[in-house]
Amino acid sequence: MAALSFGVELEAVFFYPTRGEDVIFDDDLPPLPDINDKTVRQRNPGIPSDDDVLRTDMDADMMRLVLLAIDDCVSKLPQSSRGTLVPFPDDAELNEYRRWQVEEERIPLVYKHYPEWTYITPVGLEVKSPAMYATESAFREVEAVTNMIRTTFRTAVPPGCGFHVHVGLGPNPFPVCTLKRLATVCWAGDLILQHMHPVARRYNDYCVGPRAASLLSRGYEAGHFEPCGGWRDSPVQFDPSDIPVLEDHTAIQEHINTGRPRRLPSNFTRTLPRGMFEDTPSEEERKWCEGYTDIEFGHSRFAARSDADILQGAAELLRCQTAHAVQQLMGFGRGAYNFEHYQEYGDILLRRISSKRTVEFRQAAGSLNGDWVSTYARICVGMVRFAHTAPIGDLWRVVYDCHCEETYNTQYDVLDLLLDLGLCEEAKTVQYRLETGEYNAEMMNAFSPKSFRSLHDAHLHPLTLPPLTRPRARRAIQRRSKRWAIIKLRKRLRSRRDPCPC
Repeated sequence: MAALSFGVELEAVFFYPTRGEDVIFDDDLPPLPDINDKTVRQRNPGIPSDDDVLRTDMDADMMRLVLLAIDDCVSKLPQSSRGTLVPFPDDAELNEYRRWQVEEERIPLVYKHYPEWTYITPVGLEVKSPAMYATESAFREVEAVTNMIRTTFRTAVPPGCGFHVHVGLGPNPFPVCTLKRLATVCWAGDLILQHMHPVARRYNDYCVGPRAASLLSRGYEAGHFEPCGGWRDSPVQFDPSDIPVLEDHTAIQEHINTGRPRRLPSNFTRTLPRGMFEDTPSEEERKWCEGYTDIEFGHSRFAARSDADILQGAAELLRCQTAHAVQQLMGFGRGAYNFEHYQEYGDILLRRISSKRTVEFRQAAGSLNGDWVSTYARICVGMVRFAHTAPIGDLWRVVYDCHCEETYNTQYDVLDLLLDLGLCEEAKTVQYRLETGEYNAEMMNAFSPKSFRSLHDAHLHPLTLPPLTRPRARRAIQRRSKRWAIIKLRKRLRSRRDPCPC
């Protein structure tokens, strides 16, 4: 099998002092960076001396500080914790993904939830990792950088933040067979996989699952989108024997019996009771998400549409002959599983943003917990690896188990699904986060905590909900600097000046 690759995108809010304010926090979190008129000019000599330092200049300075810290962190990592970059020899645009990047991101903020933000300035940033081959050293690099960001800067990941994972096949596009099998896993496991994340993510406009909103869920068929000639994506004939007679469950079982045993033995010990998952937000989660216009709890978006059940949808995806057809059936803007880089018009591959050849996983909430970030990246890679290598019998077993859970309430849940995908170690971490409540506590903190409890030191801590970070902030100095007063006076005089040169 060709080597899989991945990259992560971390959305977070970073803070620096509001101009003229000096804020002291009574906590052990990282201090605010030294960003003011003087330091911004010193670090950015290109700003004309007679121009004011603008808010955009300060935001850009924050971005540069974060990128410098990342570069410094990566340069100090041992080789065993450095990922191998994916080469893109013939694409200058994709070569930009061979380094860490920091970009400004428009993150919705609801200030009424965070009185601690009163005298500090937030800026939304997105940190992008390079495209790296999916090796342990690459996952360790991502984990180290994520933890460094959280322990170096004062940050937060409110409900408006997301965490995305791109998975690819190195510099090559996925074959059609892999894409349609991956789409089948995402389609069948959609409502179950959502239980790894805060309930609010299921109602977020930017990561709606395919069971709730996709052309497939509305009853569209693969034949609507198959090419009639002149397409870049050469049609691949599907094997009718891959699709059993759906009305005959005995036929489905015969397909399943061609795979491996139901679940391979592992060292996973289940401690989380079944039937504990919530499909509606708690009062606390609802309160923290109030005011975010992209999160709508007031309708049944989370409910699966009735136009296509799991078995029918899986069969339709496996009938696809092109990557374009897979993308169209799964497409809904930028949903929970984004196949948009495989969309085509005529014989031209649509590159709305870039010429990436990845599938994007968008369901996860924003996080700066390095252990979880690397674990979820492994889960996404593991889902693709299963789709790429599993026999058709194993695929139909997963599909059928998800179908039986939805139809007969068999209590097949996310831990079962992860184990069936061969992700035993990842299932342990997911179980721990669900037991401790850490799967949704991070987004309800005013600031990201300095450290997280992890599965590896679980014996040191009782299984209780982590406390919310609510540090007290106070204004230490409430006065403008002399230089800022001079700048204000200069502006006032300039506005009164007669523009006529005579």
